[in-house]
Amino acid sequence: MTVGLRTVMTICAVALVGAMPEDRTSMGAALNDTAQEVGTSVGTAFVGTLIAVLVTAVLPDCAWSPALVSSYFHGEQIVFIVLAVAVGLISGIGALTLTSSRATDEHEPAPSETAAA
Repeated sequence: MTVGLRTVMTICAVALVGAMPEDRTSMGAALNDTAQEVGTSVGTAFVGTLIAVLVTAVLPDCAWSPALVSSYFHGEQIVFIVLAVAVGLISGIGALTLTSSRATDEHEPAPSETAAA
């Protein structure tokens, strides 16, 4: 999962910086880093909560029993499978919607440009 996520995150970072105007690439890289940090923090909290919900309502004070350890690993597998499917779907949708932003003019031409044409 880590290999897949790092691959997707690297590709997204390169696409983001490549889509930014040349004088704004530092801002794009900083926004990408911030989004990754926030996403990692929220994702870790979300995954931990899901695993805790799937394992048990109350964690024991002493050593875990073999049944609880088995339950933990089963809950972890379910959460990671769901996340892998979600990341795959989001990556697929993102890949299908990518465009070459440098080849697309997103601004209307200035009046002086239309007069010259």
